[in-house]
Amino acid sequence: GSVDVQEFVLTMSLLATPATSLDAEQDLIFAIFDVDGSGTIDREEFGKMMRATLRCKMTHLDFCMKTEDRKETFRRHLEGEYSTETLDFYNSVQEFRDLYDSLFEDEQEEAADDINELGMLIYQDFLVEGAKKEVNIPGKLRKIIEATMKGINIEEKQLIPADIFNKAQQEVYQLMNRDTFERFKNNDALMDNMLTQLYNEVDVEHNGSITVAEYKVWANKNPELTNFLKDLHETTFSGVSKAAGLEKRKQRRISEARINRDSYGVSSLMTDQEGFVPPDSGRGSVGSRDNDLVSGGEVEGTVSRRGSEQKLKFSANGQRLSGASEMTGVDDNAKGETPNEESKLN
Repeated sequence: GSVDVQEFVLTMSLLATPATSLDAEQDLIFAIFDVDGSGTIDREEFGKMMRATLRCKMTHLDFCMKTEDRKETFRRHLEGEYSTETLDFYNSVQEFRDLYDSLFEDEQEEAADDINELGMLIYQDFLVEGAKKEVNIPGKLRKIIEATMKGINIEEKQLIPADIFNKAQQEVYQLMNRDTFERFKNNDALMDNMLTQLYNEVDVEHNGSITVAEYKVWANKNPELTNFLKDLHETTFSGVSKAAGLEKRKQRRISEARINRDSYGVSSLMTDQEGFVPPDSGRGSVGSRDNDLVSGGEVEGTVSRRGSEQKLKFSANGQRLSGASEMTGVDDNAKGETPNEESKLN
């Protein structure tokens, strides 16, 4: 029920280091979500795994476009936002391109009527200004498509180009991925529905648990699932690196303070809450037990010299703010600056 320091450091090191192969990544992901260590993942554990995967910044809309069931779930979200035309346009362009790809060049000429009919339907339904299902694309791109369509002689069986809608489809995809899909990730009801679909895809034996072998077969068909781990690696590595950098800076400051103490005879260190050490405040010693933090990151301390004591105040950058001029026998070099070479020799 608890994690000791060694376990924590080991886990952070593991997560900050990218796996060496896809198989290793899959093993690590499975181990992370097999919370009870049973060697299988139940429905609850799978739900946590997929929520983390789908909601990570590196998972894109492509994941929802792979099967008809996933598409339908995403479409239900679009219906709630009254923006189903974006998905309909995307699917229609895909159908138009698939029709082209299914035919050899000589067959395309024979199928000109079918190709042009589908192409014209897409143009009139989605791209003509004021169309009932008009999609949101840049005006310049819309005019380019319009000019191309007007230049095609349908009666002469001139083919509508296969790539005419590609850029418009990319624009619509980016819009769905950037905005709609991000909102879909936070639609709990539809997300639960999709998780059920995904669980049924993985649990091929339908026995209520997922083995490592079942997970790997499914994960190989959906390689974007490892994006979650890449995101986790990057976040963990960034955090570990930042923490290591802060610790290194703290140790460097302590080391510099010790050098300062040995050089100028300061008997103990005076630091603020971030480990900052002000420079030596003249030829004397600072009693660490009498040091206090005051407002604005300033530090107060008691300086002893030749039997007399004086309260001094330092700013965050080590400059003396008060007390120095009132102290008998303290030379000018003690007024906020580190002693120069000549004063050091004296």
